Amino acid sequence: MKIPWFAMAARAAVAIPLVLLGSACIAQDAPASSTTPAPAAQQTAPAQVEPSASSNTVNVSQVRIVRLSQVQGEVRLDRKTDQKFELAFVNLPIVAGAGLQTLAGGLAEVEFEDNSSLRLTPNSLVEFPVLGRDASGTVTTVKLVSGSLYVSLAEGKSAAPGSFTILAGNKTITLAPSSHFRLDMTSPTAKLVVFKGEVTVADGSGSAITAPKKWTVTFDPNSSEAPVMARNESQGSAEFDKWDKNETEYHQVRAAAMGFANSPYAYGTNDLSYYGSFSSFDGCGTMWRPYLASAAWSPYGSGVWSWYPGAGYSWVSPYPWGWTPYHSGSWMLCPSSGMWGWQPSGGWSGLNNLQALRSTNGRPSQPAPPRRGEPTLVGVNIKSLAVSRAGTNNAFVFVRDSAGLGVPRGVFNNLGKVSQTAVERGAATSMVSEGQAQRAMMPYSRPAASPSYAESAGHAPSYSSAPSSSMSTPSSSAMSSSASHASSGGGGHH
Repeated sequence: MKIPWFAMAARAAVAIPLVLLGSACIAQDAPASSTTPAPAAQQTAPAQVEPSASSNTVNVSQVRIVRLSQVQGEVRLDRKTDQKFELAFVNLPIVAGAGLQTLAGGLAEVEFEDNSSLRLTPNSLVEFPVLGRDASGTVTTVKLVSGSLYVSLAEGKSAAPGSFTILAGNKTITLAPSSHFRLDMTSPTAKLVVFKGEVTVADGSGSAITAPKKWTVTFDPNSSEAPVMARNESQGSAEFDKWDKNETEYHQVRAAAMGFANSPYAYGTNDLSYYGSFSSFDGCGTMWRPYLASAAWSPYGSGVWSWYPGAGYSWVSPYPWGWTPYHSGSWMLCPSSGMWGWQPSGGWSGLNNLQALRSTNGRPSQPAPPRRGEPTLVGVNIKSLAVSRAGTNNAFVFVRDSAGLGVPRGVFNNLGKVSQTAVERGAATSMVSEGQAQRAMMPYSRPAASPSYAESAGHAPSYSSAPSSSMSTPSSSAMSSSASHASSGGGGHH
């Protein structure tokens, strides 16, 4: 199936406004309105409580969270609240016992601490019965209920010690380090295609079969019949295989560039590498800042408080890079530049990530969390939310203070250059090459053959100024009134 650009970028970029507005429209087309103050209610989120281990993981501590790192189209997450499956958006933490579902046209990616990743194609459902740690390292169990998933484990020194298991019916699938595969759950058979490494399929009787690279295992997930292994001939969906390949390569390349191989919490750092950079600021040291952000931009201007039973409200950033800087280190308003920047330091904050937020120079750095009894998702929009977007005639419009929101991941190689132009002029337009359009699954109109087109093939895109009014941003007033639209009752229930 052809995935529209709306699903791959624009709709993904404004997933949070869509959730809060409860609307099927493209929120970025709504007119901007005056800013609205953050919720006035104040109460510190309760301390995180560890869920008890399940009966088959007695020695496993279920204290981990993993990251919903990519959302395209309609995706839903069951955070174990009374509301069951709610609309999902990027950077939502996933806890043990959660369920993740993609609907028609929906795609999702989950990122684990060591940069291992899992991707779901449309109409798929997975559960996370175990996200824990034991004496050997991390323990991950994912159950594929329906649909298709891809799994790519981290390679080399960055791979975390521990185990990664997939459940498919009555079959247990264990992965060797650096494995990469696709699993399709169809009726009545399931098919596992190994792209890299080794994958073992076992059943309750103790029989098992191990498939190496370029082999396929076919089995009935609800039968005791032995799996059948053969040379890989079926490639499945070429479009989804390409999407998975692109995202896997993105993580591999960015992980090598960032050099966080020894960090136990490397997830999210790849997006820091793509969407921003570290710079030195007088009197403040080295800080990371997102591209496409002026001095007027604030890291807590927009976001969502998301309720988790046993932990309270957790702050979720709307930005595609907004994981690591909101769970570790701290944001600082540097007096010499008047700009916000993030500095990595200290430990890791899980669901209760308030300790990562602090005030600087007397200015509040974050909105207060909601009171108990508020909706399970509470939107905050202190400033109007700017969004970059696809333009017309193979162009992309980068908007000042969008801070990467709306920019498709891994498509552009020079965000630092275009950022400078957009910040100075309000917006900048970049012509998209055919290869970039394919990478983003964006419609592309091939120009008529001409000497100028032939000469420019393969050259870097050119930039031009564009008025900041070339696109509208989501409605601030609608964001602030989101409590009446979001699912309610989560904050006051346990």
